[in-house]
This record gives sequence, structure tokens and C-alpha cells, in this order.
Amino acid sequence: MSSNHTPPGELCSPLRSGARIDSFSLCIVGSVNEKDLLGLWSGARLHIMVAQFAPTFLLTVVITALALGGGDGGPIAVRIAATGILLASGILGSIAQYTSASEAQAVVADLRQIENPSRVVQQIIQTAWWTTIVKFVTPAIFMVIYLAILWQLFIAG
Repeated sequence: MSSNHTPPGELCSPLRSGARIDSFSLCIVGSVNEKDLLGLWSGARLHIMVAQFAPTFLLTVVITALALGGGDGGPIAVRIAATGILLASGILGSIAQYTSASEAQAVVADLRQIENPSRVVQQIIQTAWWTTIVKFVTPAIFMVIYLAILWQLFIAG
């Protein structure tokens, strides 16, 4: 049975029988089939990847600047601004990764309920535990790098 999406402009009411909101803010009424779940899984994966771009880029730029002789980090106002930008980007990236990984885990819980799943679904279920890494280890690595940059900007530099 395929899902029924709410027409544009109509709100998804949680009071509607079987209604829920997916990661793309579509209202899904009724059961969701394997194809729909695979689409939701792909969307969550894309969100996880995109959430890493800004923090990774900013960390790379700052580390490169420090390595090329910007060890003192410049005036205190510039150092404070740089740490604030890195922190905001890291927090937003971590939140996006955590929520996307949580959504992916919810999709996998639904995929486990499918009778006679395809090989693709079986593979997704087998590798879904990696989403735990995205939720906890990746933000922890960011924090270690961030603390090293703070050390260089404010203590060692």
C-alpha cells in the first residue's frame, strides 16, 4: 500500500488517523511502503553529509591559516570572532547530524518491519549502527579539534 501525501496547503494534523510528518515535512497518511522508506533514508543520509560541509571547511581554513604563520591569530577581537563562528557552525552541524541520524534510525526501525525486504533494505539494516557514530563520535571529534584551535589562539599563540 503506498502512502498518501497531504495536498499542498493542507496541514498535517496529528489527530488524523495514522498521520505523521516525515523528515521532509510532508504529511504521510496510512502505511509507508519500502520505496517511501528508502527515499526517507536517502534524505537523512544527504542531510548528514551536507551538515558536515560548513564545519569541515571552516576548521580547514582556520588550521591552514594557523599553520601558515597566523599562529598568534591576530587581534583579540578577530580571535574571539573566529572562535564564535567555529562554535556556531559546529553546534549547528552537530545538531543537524544528530537529528538526521535519529531520523535515519527511525526509518530503519520501520524498514525492519517489512516482510521479505530487498537486498538494499537488508544492507541498510545491517549498516544502520553507523548512524550512532554520526550522532556521538563526529561531534566529539569536532570538540577536540575546536579545543586544539582555542589552545593555539589563546594560550600557545
